[in-house]
Amino acid sequence: MVAEHATRLGVGSALIRAAEQWARARGHQRIQLETGAANQGARTFYAALGYEQEEVRISKPLAS
Repeated sequence: MVAEHATRLGVGSALIRAAEQWARARGHQRIQLETGAANQGARTFYAALGYEQEEVRISKPLAS
């Protein structure tokens, strides 16, 4: 997560590129990210970087 005052400055993209480079250097072939379904901003951001939605998790809180 990037601080609100630092959004849209390329910080998030730089962090993702660094994580990808780190993973590649260690022989990893995939990165998996998780965000909330309602977080459209994050989903749009990741899609712009080439990430694709793979699964949908369905849950229900149970009353105690």
